[in-house]
Amino acid sequence: MGLTAMDNGLRAAAEQARHRHLVKATTVGETTRHIPTRADAATTTAPAQWQFPPASRHTSALPVPAGTPVGHTVALWVDDTGEAASAPRGGTELASDAVAAGAAGAALITLAAAGVVFLRLRRVEARNLAQWERDWERVEPGWSGRLRPGQEADDD
Repeated sequence: MGLTAMDNGLRAAAEQARHRHLVKATTVGETTRHIPTRADAATTTAPAQWQFPPASRHTSALPVPAGTPVGHTVALWVDDTGEAASAPRGGTELASDAVAAGAAGAALITLAAAGVVFLRLRRVEARNLAQWERDWERVEPGWSGRLRPGQEADDD
């Protein structure tokens, strides 16, 4: 399962990489610090411009290091239309996904096998207990001296 996940991930990453492009964006305004609303770290953004495809100019606020000056160049991944996008998935991320898929598959197979063994042992135990009950019915009256239903005191 892990190898299949890795193979599928590599194919998907290669396809994604064909549609992602690394461009240089230039900051055109001052940085703005955003206070986090959750436990995340505060982020700093600045308005930036880039061109992709070559005839298309885009402007958007991008995350930048604090104190980035106007005119600074920032690396940016964009899709085929020039809109900001995430970087293509890397080998480390794909490998960790493959390991997780392999571990999940192994755990699933192990749980299924344990379930089959558990059910089989329950059947064996039920059969053994039923056999024990039959044997005990036959042996118990003589062992305890108690009469069976329909048996008289002098019957042996």
